Amino acid sequence: MNQRWVRRLPLLLILLVAYVIWRGAFGLFATNRAVVWNLPVEYSAVRRLELQIWQGEELLKREERVYPGGITSELRSEVLLKGGPHRAIVTAWSADGASRTFAVDFDPGEEGTTVLAPKR
Repeated sequence: MNQRWVRRLPLLLILLVAYVIWRGAFGLFATNRAVVWNLPVEYSAVRRLELQIWQGEELLKREERVYPGGITSELRSEVLLKGGPHRAIVTAWSADGASRTFAVDFDPGEEGTTVLAPKR
């Protein structure tokens, strides 16, 4: 190895470690992630939602949303997640007052966006 590379090696190692930490250290650290909810319901009939994300017994995020005229845009949440098993629970109330609850298990991995599509 020549002298120039030896002098640059510490800087390159610091940059590599900083990049790995910034990206969540392969799921070891929590990073801000986008969660997109694709629900198996008619969006125009939904008047209220409760969205929850759990990791084990810990509730990471809970949101209540009201839609007087029904859902008109993509359902998206921002949450700090780290790798590993998670559970998402959604309860949707329709205009007639009926409610439906959906749950899905997921692992966000290293992706910046996680799409959740619970089944009926």
